[in-house]
Amino acid sequence: MQPTFASPTTLRHSEPTIEIQDLTKNVASSHLVAIVYYRSLNRYIEIGKDGLVRLISPAGTVSAQFKETEKRDLLRQQYIQMLLANGIRGAEFERSLQAIARVDQRLQEEGEALALLEQQTQTHLSAWATTQGLSFDALTEDEWQQQVEQAIQQVRAS
Repeated sequence: MQPTFASPTTLRHSEPTIEIQDLTKNVASSHLVAIVYYRSLNRYIEIGKDGLVRLISPAGTVSAQFKETEKRDLLRQQYIQMLLANGIRGAEFERSLQAIARVDQRLQEEGEALALLEQQTQTHLSAWATTQGLSFDALTEDEWQQQVEQAIQQVRAS
């Protein structure tokens, strides 16, 4: 079943080839946000509120679920579209894109720093467990918690 499209968006000069249906306005109760229809190839893309994207064609359907970083990409794109919809252009738009790039860079650096800290913590805890005659990988969360509490008590007592 093909969706009905109210206001096609023309991306070529001759006939409309791509139509976009914004369901957030027309069908707010839908689980979909938008449908993009590529008329000349009889294919369309459904974009769900939950991040699910489905490419539907006569040959079949392909689905993909956004991961966290992809959700961040989607939010970035929505923000850019909001800027454009509100008339932000030229130098102001360029400054906005530069600010977005700075935020992306900072988030990437924080993620890398967090991954490094986690790796260093794992290495330190593994070495400490070995000195205590414990197997790092064999301990459960509760057993690790007990070991940490005992170590804190020993440090405080000395």
